[in-house]
Amino acid sequence: GPGPGSGIQLVQVATVNEIGRGRELQRQLRDAGFDAYWESVKTASGDTVRVRVAVNQATQSVADTVAKLKAMGFDPVIVTP
Repeated sequence: GPGPGSGIQLVQVATVNEIGRGRELQRQLRDAGFDAYWESVKTASGDTVRVRVAVNQATQSVADTVAKLKAMGFDPVIVTP
């Protein structure tokens, strides 16, 4: 049953420098069935756009999601809270 590890796990799919590119990746991921979003983060070297996928662990496997993203050519990283 649900335990401490249940809930939403975030997977970072890519970091890009342009919001337009982030939106494009988000659309591509959503078309492939992922719950994708992007966020703009200010860093010392300028703005970075993070493209991430939220995995609802009640219905999806993080390992499967990572495998599918790798198959699409991404280099996904599990985000630790």
